[in-house]
Amino acid sequence: MEGIVQTINVSATLKAMEVGASVFFGSEVCENTIRNTAVRLKKMNAGAWEVDKRRDPVGFIVTRTA
Repeated sequence: MEGIVQTINVSATLKAMEVGASVFFGSEVCENTIRNTAVRLKKMNAGAWEVDKRRDPVGFIVTRTA
């Protein structure tokens, strides 16, 4: 995992990721925002991401798969 995301710009963060890289989004970012952005970018052929919900610490780990 590369680190904790300090910004709220989900789209820019996902686009900047390398294949195989992971980042942690804290609970201040809505899960729907992360998932919808990943789907929208995938439809634009910008890549593919997997979202893993975590309980402790609360947040989401996003991994770029393609």
